[in-house]
Parts: sequence; structure tokens; C-alpha cells
Amino acid sequence: MVDAFGLQNIENPEEFLDANPGVADQLIEVAHSAFSQPGVPPAQETKEHVLPHPTLILAYDFKEEEYAGFSSANEIEGTVYESGIAVRDGLKGNGLGKAMLATTIDEQLEEDEGVVAYRTQNPLMYHCSRTVFKAFPRENEETPETLQEKMDAVAMALDPDEEFDRPVVKEAYSEPMYSHLPDVESRDFMEEDLEMDYENGDALIVAGEVTQDEINRKVNQYVEQDPNINGVTKV
Repeated sequence: MVDAFGLQNIENPEEFLDANPGVADQLIEVAHSAFSQPGVPPAQETKEHVLPHPTLILAYDFKEEEYAGFSSANEIEGTVYESGIAVRDGLKGNGLGKAMLATTIDEQLEEDEGVVAYRTQNPLMYHCSRTVFKAFPRENEETPETLQEKMDAVAMALDPDEEFDRPVVKEAYSEPMYSHLPDVESRDFMEEDLEMDYENGDALIVAGEVTQDEINRKVNQYVEQDPNINGVTKV
């Protein structure tokens, strides 16, 4: 049993972060804790390009009296684009990531259905998203053409100069985001089947269709029914 967490839905992230620089500093620490590569992601990039998005969900650790995680999203090419998600090291694997991701999608999704997309090197993030929605690419399943088109559009919008060998963005990052990747089942699929070379800075574009009803059920499953999470409050 882990200690209780509370999720905060920040109504105006930019104003909130400007008014609470100490919180922004804590969230940068969370980001650094979540990645195994020193100084990754850069503090200024996190502060300016990851946190101040239209949707920002924070996880607060009541026992330690500090922030334990964050998830942010915006709209890119008609998708709910998950810009960044991080859970403080030592707290992974307790469902906090799934709860934040589902809540973020629920908040950012403006229609009855839509597409969620994100970019990652991390097989744990890939596995997490597959439990929240039907994320592609998938083993032994062809990615639907509509999602292929969304992947192309998102990759182009993020950086039109990057080489995109769907679903892999070549050299998406100037350096690997991790000193090593978690040795989980999805890693072989990403590295061997999809030929993502994380040491080269490669990353996957992942996408999946969601409906409001489905994501509401996931929020209920991961947030409202989890005794370790004390619901969501608006801040």
C-alpha cells in the first residue's frame, strides 16, 4: 500500500506557475527524477515548453508534502497531444501514471471522441498508454490508416526537418533521454521490431483513438476507485 496522493487540475497553468515558482521548481525536480540521464530534460525546456499547456494535471504526495508527478497536454494537428508526463523516482508502478494520463486525456478531449498522440523512447510509458487506450503501433496489428495520417501530421508539426520512418522519428532528441531503458516486454518490440535506436535519440510517435465514455471509465477505474488517490480537485 502506498501513501495517498491527490490530483490537481490546474485551471490556468501559465498563471499558476508564474505565481508559484516553488511549484515549478519541484516539478522540474520530478522530471529530472523520472529520467535516468543527468540534466534531462533541460530545466528551461520543462518550464517553458512542457508545463504551461492548456491541460496540466499534478500529483501531490500528502505524506511527503511535495509534488510527485505531472502530466500536460495540448492540441496538435487535431489530436490530444500528451506533451509530458513524469512520476518521481521510487513512486513508479503504483498506478499514478495511468491515473494522471487518463485524467489529462479526459480534460483535454473536447469532443465525444478523438485521437491521442505522444512521442516517447520509454517502453514503460508505451505500456502505460496501452492500458489507458488502444495505442498503436501494436504487435501483429496493422495501424489504421487514419492513425497513420495523424502520426505523420504530428511528426511534421513537431519538427518538419526530422526524418520520420513511421512510427519512428529518427534523432528526435539530440541525446538519449535515458542512460538505459527499462528491461520490460515492450522494449524488444520498440527496439527490434520497430528499429527504434534510443541511443541515437530515436523516438516513437504513438497514437490511438479514444471516446469520452471510454476515458471517463478509465478515470473512474484509476482515480475514483483507487484508495491511494484522493480524487481530482481544481486549482
